[in-house]
Amino acid sequence: MGAVLLSLGACQAVTAADFYLCAGKTSLVMLDGSSVPMWGYALDDDNDLTNGCGNPVTVPGPELRIPPGDTVLNLHLRNDLPVPTSIVIPGLPASFTPVTFTDAKGRVRVRSFAQETAPGAIGTYTWNQLRPGTHVYHSGTHVAVQVQMGLYGPVIQDSGWQEAYPGHRYNNDMVLFYSEVDPALHKAVDSGSYGTPPGPTSTIGYQAQYFLINGRDLAVHDLPGAVAGQTSLIRMINMGLENHMPLIHDAHLRVIAEDGHPYPYPREQYSVMLAAGQTRDVEFKPTAGGNYAMFDRMLNLTNRRPIGLLAVNAAAAGLGDTQSSPGSLITLLHVDDDSDGDGVGDHRDNCTQAANPSQRDSDGDGYGNACDADLNNDGFTNGLDLPLLIQAFMRRDPAFDFNDDGYVNGIDIGYLGRLFFKSPGPSATRP
Repeated sequence: MGAVLLSLGACQAVTAADFYLCAGKTSLVMLDGSSVPMWGYALDDDNDLTNGCGNPVTVPGPELRIPPGDTVLNLHLRNDLPVPTSIVIPGLPASFTPVTFTDAKGRVRVRSFAQETAPGAIGTYTWNQLRPGTHVYHSGTHVAVQVQMGLYGPVIQDSGWQEAYPGHRYNNDMVLFYSEVDPALHKAVDSGSYGTPPGPTSTIGYQAQYFLINGRDLAVHDLPGAVAGQTSLIRMINMGLENHMPLIHDAHLRVIAEDGHPYPYPREQYSVMLAAGQTRDVEFKPTAGGNYAMFDRMLNLTNRRPIGLLAVNAAAAGLGDTQSSPGSLITLLHVDDDSDGDGVGDHRDNCTQAANPSQRDSDGDGYGNACDADLNNDGFTNGLDLPLLIQAFMRRDPAFDFNDDGYVNGIDIGYLGRLFFKSPGPSATRP
């Protein structure tokens, strides 16, 4: 991603965010061993789409973070699919030209909401009226099919540093992406037989058999990052065709925004309705560490191929009716304790018993400066470390600045005294 300044007159400038994407094919192996063809996006590694994208195609697509204050977004797209495609971001204004076609009955119908990028070509899509929010970029071409194939990803812009919207600050955030897969539809679209009997000819007969979170089919999904006593922002996104209703057991949520629009008055709820294509921003502030169970109140709790699977879909997918997978829409939200109160959860804190908010680890040994006064790395803090500290006294030397206040001073000598005859740590980043 690159940023450029576009000059507007003598005293105004607009900052633009640029991302370079490739649309291509991939596959997803489910827990029951089935391999399902998917389409998705890859983020380019050198901002030069003429040589392809060096990163793999993923579903969902790469997370695009627009810096606060940027007002223009340019998405550069290389199409490595066998059909035309495009990109739209619902809720963000853009000047796009729809693509139409005339059907067998002489009716003019819309095929794409934006100008298409042909197979093998490179296109650019621009939005010049950005606003903070959680949004989704996805294919604007043959939406019912290409979005279901996996052509979607999150695009996020905060109003400020760790501030989702004005007045809504958070300590950490995470994305929760719901989607579904109909393997018969995916196989038909990927092979080019979609629309030709006896295979699927429309998405009306859509039969979701796998329910995914963040693009994965797992028995239990892990969502790390939350810390007890801190505000976590959960960015909930539903890119499936079915509604979902996430609920965190024995906890309540504070819903602050919908589709990138903040509510004038946040809503305190136990569950959140997510319609197809919808985003919700939710604040979660746990009071204690542990694992919090989140599940879908719509009861999409198991992944299986239903016995009543349509014969047409079964034949097209080459699958039987009774295979099943233990995957589900059950998520464990891991909440860390913060024993030393430095804002860093114990499971990732390099000093679990000493406040070290910067996580500075000058010698790179996995122990933060606040709990590591072993300056000569002999395994213990002892008399051999004191001369080394004195040599750095009243200097700006982060290697000897245990409390990270910018100077080596008497406070650091106090740290060394408290740690005398002790080994470094404890640290969660050391085995």
